[in-house]
Amino acid sequence: MNVRALLLVAGRGSRLGALGADKPKCLAVLAGRSLLEWKLRALAAAGIDEIHALTGYQAQALEQWALPMLHNPRWAETNMVGTLLHGEALRRPGRSLICYGDIVVHPDVLRSIASAEGDIVIPYDRRWLELWRARFADPLSDAETLPPGARLPGRDRTASNLRRGRAVGQFMGLLAVTPQGGSSCRRWCEH
Repeated sequence: MNVRALLLVAGRGSRLGALGADKPKCLAVLAGRSLLEWKLRALAAAGIDEIHALTGYQAQALEQWALPMLHNPRWAETNMVGTLLHGEALRRPGRSLICYGDIVVHPDVLRSIASAEGDIVIPYDRRWLELWRARFADPLSDAETLPPGARLPGRDRTASNLRRGRAVGQFMGLLAVTPQGGSSCRRWCEH
């Protein structure tokens, strides 16, 4: 599989409190391993061995992993999209699998997304609402969702679609893009 993984690991994880005080949130530990280690093992099991870290907060804490890094010095004033668009990450030839660095996912899911056809592939979780109700009193307060048939809705429309109960899935923190898909994403985000 000729796919490169771009790990978005720039975030501090302010909601983690003391756990994110001196390291990126991808280094928070779950069941004895950092979230980053879970991700790297899943990528390896999925046959993806070209992995780049898009860094920001406490980037030096990630040096032990010996990954090629692209640093966003403006990580604190941007978001994950800003980190992704920083530099040449989406302009390189070949397919890119873009992954939040703080999620755990099965290798089969990574393999499926990486091999799916299309210039932009965005998987979603249909069970999102029951999972988010377990996490939040108001599950709509922090959900990243799309309504059925959505074509990257504007931020102002997303909340109203959620409140009307039209969302059928939640963004999983993963997407795959070709160079053409990356160009489309850049144009959309820059407007």
